[in-house]
Amino acid sequence: MGDDSRMIRSLRPILHRLAAALACTAFLAPLATQAQKTKEKEPAGHSKAVQAQIKAAEVPLKAANTLRDASQFEPAIEKYTEVIKVAPELFQGYANRGFTRIELGVMKREMRNDPAAQTQADELFKAGTEDYEMAMKLVPKDKAVVLRNDRANALTRAGSYEVAFADFEILMKEDPKNLKSYYFNRGVAYLDKATALRDKVRTEKKSLDAGIAAAKPDFTLAMADFTKTIELDPKMTASYLNRGTCNTRILEYELAVVDYTKAIEIDPANKRAYRSRGEVNKALAEGLRQLGDKDKAAELKAASDRDFAKYEELTKLPAGAAGGTALPVAPVNAATPAAPAATPAKPAPAASPAPAKTP
Repeated sequence: MGDDSRMIRSLRPILHRLAAALACTAFLAPLATQAQKTKEKEPAGHSKAVQAQIKAAEVPLKAANTLRDASQFEPAIEKYTEVIKVAPELFQGYANRGFTRIELGVMKREMRNDPAAQTQADELFKAGTEDYEMAMKLVPKDKAVVLRNDRANALTRAGSYEVAFADFEILMKEDPKNLKSYYFNRGVAYLDKATALRDKVRTEKKSLDAGIAAAKPDFTLAMADFTKTIELDPKMTASYLNRGTCNTRILEYELAVVDYTKAIEIDPANKRAYRSRGEVNKALAEGLRQLGDKDKAAELKAASDRDFAKYEELTKLPAGAAGGTALPVAPVNAATPAAPAATPAKPAPAASPAPAKTP
């Protein structure tokens, strides 16, 4: 899982651009379309005023979006401020500036050894949250729902969880037809929060057990949300993967294996599921070896090797390249057979992995 983290860090610039491109897609219609709708619905005097703002905003908004998509966040923010000055009644300027401020804050937050950058990140998160709030006041309720969801996901990336949790609560009440998405996204937020808290306490107290104890309530909430999404959609691979991640991080390896195995049953070409199950099986095998159950340990080690081999096959890696992250060895109940872990994956046609949160 350490390799997964390094991979995600290397891909972060691409992920930032992707997030920027996807942000607000449900409501950022072309300004010309908005102008037409305004013309049809608004009184003549107001329509002309809004259309004038739309026209004035076109060029700076396009320039701002181009800068944002290139991860040039600071000049993009300046351009969005220009949009707001010439078009204060349009929500696009506020919504896009809010998103961009939060993304810039995420970049600042990653500068761990720079106290000034940490302060700037907090200020950007606060300002971005307020921008979204203003945007939500300027749009109808159905579009405000999309903006709120966008803000909640952006603040999850920022690590500003409390506002995100409050947003998800409101979304579940106002937009029940999309409950599955909101439960899943809130689960991701709880998982991120729990992992950050576990690592912080683990570092401060030099104790993994202390870190797990501090973060377990949030891991439990995350698992409850992923379980809810599974109830709503039993074929949602990402929910099993993320619930498996929660169990892995609190050392409930046997439960994690069950989730990873289910993910493989649904999506036999899911690379992450094979690698994660291989890592957990490897830790279980070591625990059983320490207990003296050499036969069961060998069985689980063989299952782990098969999973890593499958991962290598799906990722086109040379044999033996996957290796596997050394997970902490958890206490193992030697009397409890881990049958799902030892069951090799059934061969199946390749399929695209479902989107999922990477640990």
